[in-house]
Amino acid sequence: MNVWQSARIAVRALRVNKLRSALTMLGIIIGVGAVIVTVGVGAGAQARVAEQIESLGSNLIILMSGSVTSSGVRLGQGTQLTISEDDAAAIAREVPAVQVAAPSVRGTAQVVYGNLNWATTIQGVTADYVEARDWPLVTGRPIGPEDVEGATKIALLGQTTVLNLFGDADPLGQIIRIQKVPFTVIGMLHRKGQSSRGWDQDDVILIPLSTAKKKVLGASQASPRAVNTISIKIRPGADMAEAEAQTRTLLRQRHRSGSHSVSPARARSPTSSTGGRWWRRRRSRWPSRSQPRSASSSDSIQRGRPHASIRSRRSATSSLLASCVPA
Repeated sequence: MNVWQSARIAVRALRVNKLRSALTMLGIIIGVGAVIVTVGVGAGAQARVAEQIESLGSNLIILMSGSVTSSGVRLGQGTQLTISEDDAAAIAREVPAVQVAAPSVRGTAQVVYGNLNWATTIQGVTADYVEARDWPLVTGRPIGPEDVEGATKIALLGQTTVLNLFGDADPLGQIIRIQKVPFTVIGMLHRKGQSSRGWDQDDVILIPLSTAKKKVLGASQASPRAVNTISIKIRPGADMAEAEAQTRTLLRQRHRSGSHSVSPARARSPTSSTGGRWWRRRRSRWPSRSQPRSASSSDSIQRGRPHASIRSRRSATSSLLASCVPA
């Protein structure tokens, strides 16, 4: 029996059992289509997560000011500015794996252009910030070192801010007012979209760090060089874990922190299975309310010890959090 005869017999069988043949074909079509749709949805979700991670910046470690404990009350992260521009310079200089370390301050303000206004996030940054965050410009020029040194009144606008203030008009060269201070728009940032926490990263204005401290957001009287965060970009191919450990060690040395501190340095993943055991070990270091406290422990808790936390982005499924306590 040749191939032609086999095909004729198959066609004759299909004609005799039309309903059975149609149902079989329908099942095959539905099955193949379901597999294609499932694979496509999974690939789309994976691409979306990867896009959100990439929007934060690749090989990025974010060093954040920590909290302070006063009379047993923990006031939350960022309540005490414990890191400074000098820390950023030391990290860039002494940690070999670090490509750039960009300090920044953050606040909110009302921005006015003509008869329009918009409440947005104001960030005072250095010239290395856009490189650390992998944030290119659509048009214009970035903030340069001379702008930071001279505290010039210039601004880079995120696309959400541009849309609400200018609409479809070109913002380049226009004058906006931030806290009644005039700023010249020198560029527009590329769109980043929402962060993993749902924040609109494009609703922002970047200005020189010195300008933010002197004319917009203000600076701490006790520590005028203090900053909210330091964005640390690690060189391609470098070990993120080693760079994080070296950064933490450097901060301990600079802030004279040791293992005897009330809140010792810690590093863990929020998805780790050891989180519960870590918390129990953490709680065991604090004296209970019914037990008398030693003099050193009581003094430390009452005085409150500010600390800094390190948040690093490695992949779509892992993140590290560490804190360092100055004495």
